Amino acid sequence: MSRSWSDGRCADCSQSPKPDEKGWLHCACPDKHWQLEAGAEGSPEESAFLKAHGFIFTGDIRGDKYYVGSMDRLIWLYADGTWRANPRPGEGMSFEDYVKASTLEELLAV
Repeated sequence: MSRSWSDGRCADCSQSPKPDEKGWLHCACPDKHWQLEAGAEGSPEESAFLKAHGFIFTGDIRGDKYYVGSMDRLIWLYADGTWRANPRPGEGMSFEDYVKASTLEELLAV
């Protein structure tokens, strides 16, 4: 498994996009906008790995898909090979280490 962390920030202005009333995401760049990207189910290997560590795959009524695990963790996997999580992992933590973390200290370790 080789997922890359992505915090969703704009590569040009480094701002996290915020939604407007129409559902478009905007950053500080005047002519940039995106639509909200829904998470996706991982590969069979990723899904088995997440399940083995207590995560379940679910979604919401808006169509977003994500994994829910212990310590109120949410993990989103995206088709481009990136991942995001809440709470945010410690700096440089790998996807595998984040999933395997069993204490809050491990989860947020820097």
